[in-house]
Amino acid sequence: MQDELLRKINDALSSAITTEMQVVYLLVEIRKLLDRDNYTQPTIRSFSNWVVHTSLEHKAEGTTQVLQEFDECVSLTIEENKGPGTFPQHYSLRNFRDGLQTFLAAYTLPTQLTDDDTTWQTFCRLYSDVVSDCPITLTASRVALNYIDKVELVTNMRLPDGYQQLPLLDWKVTLKSGRVMFMSIMM
Repeated sequence: MQDELLRKINDALSSAITTEMQVVYLLVEIRKLLDRDNYTQPTIRSFSNWVVHTSLEHKAEGTTQVLQEFDECVSLTIEENKGPGTFPQHYSLRNFRDGLQTFLAAYTLPTQLTDDDTTWQTFCRLYSDVVSDCPITLTASRVALNYIDKVELVTNMRLPDGYQQLPLLDWKVTLKSGRVMFMSIMM
């Protein structure tokens, strides 16, 4: 008998993902499988969390990693004057795609979502729309941070009509000093 959770994920991946509802369903089912099988992949876990939570106050590995990476980016900006071009690499959509591709292959699930650029871009646009409807705030870190108080995924910025419509993850970074910085990460 086929594993019911794997069957649901397989079915979700076997048809084109064209709605926000499909994105949420797929990521919730993947998150269930991660939990059930103790599959450790903090990037997938974090991106899955973002579609269903408004804040993450539990000091989990994924939350700590994202806060540490933003703290490092702020450190480079402030201490080494690197400017706003430094972004957390762990939480790029490239790393999410790679992690998801490895995960799907490990369970012999369809990989068209991560293999095909057009399919992936559609998924990212829909994902961006989902998370921008319900911004998430990250505050809990297992380690001490030098600069960061909290990081919020605040909105989905899009270019005006007529421009290439690439979704962005827009982050509001609040420092311990009270200063606020904004970082946009293209998907």
